[in-house]
Amino acid sequence: MQHLRACAGHTVNVSEHGLAFVVRAREIEEKYLTGSDGSMSIELDLPTGASIEVEATPVWFEHHEQGYLVGARISRISERDRQLLREFLSEIGG
Repeated sequence: MQHLRACAGHTVNVSEHGLAFVVRAREIEEKYLTGSDGSMSIELDLPTGASIEVEATPVWFEHHEQGYLVGARISRISERDRQLLREFLSEIGG
């Protein structure tokens, strides 16, 4: 089993159930973005100063001028991090 090394990116959209993010092409290969083995550990730094960790499964991807735009479903998140994410989403939503 191969593991993808850490790579930087930025989010485009975040919800309680998923996220879309951009990663540079040279840091990721398409094989990591397809199939059931494509689970990723993602650390999100929120503007609030909090950092959360999620495990996500890519659902779709497309080529982007900066690399790949990836849509992923959150498959695992701790209760603490889920609460932090909900608070952040509540702040930006209303």
